[in-house]
Amino acid sequence: MAAEKIKFYLSGGTLNANPDLSIGGAISTTQLFGQTVSYTATAIAGVTLLDGAGNDEGVGSLEFILTGSKLRWTKPGGAAATVMEEVDVSADGNYVLKCKEEDAFITVSVASASLPAADATESVDVSAILYNLFPAVSQAQSRTGKVIHRCIYLKNTTAGAVTVKIWVLSDLSGPDYLAIGTRYATSGTPEQLLSAESNAPVSVTFSAPTTPATALTVTLSANDFVGLWIRQTVDPLTIDGAALDKATLAFEVV
Repeated sequence: MAAEKIKFYLSGGTLNANPDLSIGGAISTTQLFGQTVSYTATAIAGVTLLDGAGNDEGVGSLEFILTGSKLRWTKPGGAAATVMEEVDVSADGNYVLKCKEEDAFITVSVASASLPAADATESVDVSAILYNLFPAVSQAQSRTGKVIHRCIYLKNTTAGAVTVKIWVLSDLSGPDYLAIGTRYATSGTPEQLLSAESNAPVSVTFSAPTTPATALTVTLSANDFVGLWIRQTVDPLTIDGAALDKATLAFEVV
């Protein structure tokens, strides 16, 4: 099963759209995205850009290859994609396009009947979505320190059970850092709702795995969801900062 079948949602109740309130409870209908992707000029016909993750900000390249109806993605500043990165998009659906380095991707939606009648290459602008999960750290918080938590849900949108690995591909670029944890290794149980973001969730052990070999592993039944807790820590007397403090979580369907 392809990774595009796993979607991420806020917690905090069905109608919650505020990341600051994504601290457990029922799954929200608000989907969580990592990066905004948009064509700089002309779009490739039949290919709608959805979102991205792990890319540097800037302009990348999306190529359509008529023979076999293939797409391939070159991230901003990355090595040019080759036949090894091509993805068959001859059928309607959503697709994950990894770059040559395999550390970044974009997702697209394809209407196969509208694809071009010749090869096509277009530029794609990638930009960060600010504060899509954690807020900015204030000067007062950097002096006193803070630990806050967020809960998001992974949802399996297919009719079959899947196992997913999750790890920290790149930690926050500022002096703060992340850790992740799960209470349930299998899907189907809504997470506890915290009374405050600073409270730690019960029965969750946090860690910061950095490779698939050490990743957290969860199993999701068909069309079901499982919670993932994310902890942000700012140590007291933190002096340094980052204008754009970002991190990337990676996942793999195994």
